[in-house]
Amino acid sequence: DLMSWINGIRGLVSSDELAKDVTGAEALLERHQEHRTEIDARAGTFQAFEQFGQQLLAHGHYASPEIKEKLDILDQERADLEKAWVQRRMMLDQCLELQLFHRDCEQAENWMAAREAFLNTEDKGDSLDSVEALIKKHEDFDKAINVQ
Repeated sequence: DLMSWINGIRGLVSSDELAKDVTGAEALLERHQEHRTEIDARAGTFQAFEQFGQQLLAHGHYASPEIKEKLDILDQERADLEKAWVQRRMMLDQCLELQLFHRDCEQAENWMAAREAFLNTEDKGDSLDSVEALIKKHEDFDKAINVQ
């Protein structure tokens, strides 16, 4: 039963699915954390199994070699599951970082595109007041770029 459960959870935490946006990346991380909760909830079952197996070994059970082998296999599979979970977590964290980067790039591109229209204007002013107003707008524009 425990091996079957491990194989099922390993299939979930070894998925290749990656998000295409920030919301999707956050959802995948949340689902992955739910798998962690499920793995942690089974810790008591694994501990009870290990204790039972060790008791059988301590009492010289006739099938001790097989019991020892099963305990070792289960321990290794559980360690492999843990590694798979950690690797997937790292991949999902990187995916979220990438999606945040893409979102920030898009925002910066949109901000720059909106400012390009200001730079492409042909208005040179037709009076002293309008030229001073354009200079003020340009100074404000320069400050906005520096802030950005």
